[in-house]
Amino acid sequence: MKGRQRTATDLIAQAATNGYKRGAHKEQDKIRDREKHVEKIRINQDGILRRYIA
Repeated sequence: MKGRQRTATDLIAQAATNGYKRGAHKEQDKIRDREKHVEKIRINQDGILRRYIA
């Protein structure tokens, strides 16, 4: 059984409490093909797309 779908506001609040810093890994993210297409990332992207398409 799945839990409830969290809203964008809930996700932003959780990220802030966990110490998320926007742009902290910007230089690493610019590196091409670094850890390309990891399965965990695909699953997370599918969840995000479902949230915005619905």
